[in-house]
Amino acid sequence: MMYKTESHNIQYFFCMTFFFYGGYCIYTSYMVLYLTEQGYSAFFCGFVTSLTFLINIMIQPMASYLVDTFISIKYYMAFSIGMMVLLSLFAIWTVATPWLCIMIGAMAVFIMPFSYLLDAWIDSARELDPRLTYGTIRAGGSIGFGITSFVFGYCWVYFGHSIYFPVQAILFAFIFLFLWRLTNIIPKNRRKSSKVLANTKEDQALTFLESLNTLVKNRQYRIVVAFFLLYWTSHRLVGSYLVLIVQSRNGDAGLFGLIVGVGAVTEAIAMIILATRRNLISLERMLILTFLTACIRPFILLLTTNVVLMIVAQIMQSVSFALYYVSSIEALHKLADERIRAFSITIGLSLTNVCGTVIANLVGGWLCDIFGTGSVIMSSMIVTTINTALFYICARGAIADIG
Repeated sequence: MMYKTESHNIQYFFCMTFFFYGGYCIYTSYMVLYLTEQGYSAFFCGFVTSLTFLINIMIQPMASYLVDTFISIKYYMAFSIGMMVLLSLFAIWTVATPWLCIMIGAMAVFIMPFSYLLDAWIDSARELDPRLTYGTIRAGGSIGFGITSFVFGYCWVYFGHSIYFPVQAILFAFIFLFLWRLTNIIPKNRRKSSKVLANTKEDQALTFLESLNTLVKNRQYRIVVAFFLLYWTSHRLVGSYLVLIVQSRNGDAGLFGLIVGVGAVTEAIAMIILATRRNLISLERMLILTFLTACIRPFILLLTTNVVLMIVAQIMQSVSFALYYVSSIEALHKLADERIRAFSITIGLSLTNVCGTVIANLVGGWLCDIFGTGSVIMSSMIVTTINTALFYICARGAIADIG
């Protein structure tokens, strides 16, 4: 992608990320609680949340290829925001009907790809604007996620689940105020005119299948995605059912919001620190730290039900999450063909985050219904320990070669 004129404004990017992740927090973090209060089982909640991510994995490749090849990412995201707002408002009238799950799925078509496209947009922008760093901008999302989680959790206690869709619509609508102020960009994966450039292989736009084939043939790309998949699966085994874990320990929506909110603020601080100190640590060491710190949350949750230590566990997971976001974007960026950077990043994140979430939600929902919430914590501990050990023993060299 290339900029037509001026640099992007950091403040507008920050604010847009803030409001998107505020709405995203409600849509994802409170979905299980919302459906549970509607009378659905943990397995059904896992099925619905998995469905949203399955929808994403079908939509994401097309969306990322479109913004790399045909349509400005700004216009595509503006359309997505409009649909988010309209569907959130329409969903208010589908509560307690079969249409509810359909509306949640329809919203996923626009909400789930948005976060990955936003990451790709920021990654592209920082190449041309040296003032912009991914960690700083993404910290805005963490702050928005944290504040929303904390405030919305206590609002839920007082007003109930009826506020689930209206507040989402309001937060998503605020994104328009900042999106339109950002400089437009044009797709880079376009066939260049022979009048301007020689008609070489490098000048040609890659087709959708050629783009996929480029990624599939990249051995380092496959290795990175595999380890990120295991990381995300272990993360979501606890994350998707954290609200049920809190409830099983006599907590309520307010405590859940507090735990997630504190974690999100920690994530924002970690993002900012990483943005200013990124050159002090190699990508390989950052990934090792990502996987090691991911082991701490399930370990603490297995040992204790103390509220303070539960918050500490979430803080450590948030540090791991900040490391993951920065290292994953950087790794996928460095491995990508410059013509399909958005495609490479969004496909990589979709495969890891979507497949990992689907696996975790379905398995975790079944485990919760049959064995209780302790089983998902133990499963998370096992997966993340295996992932960390395998990475340290087998894959460090492949990552070090990336740069």
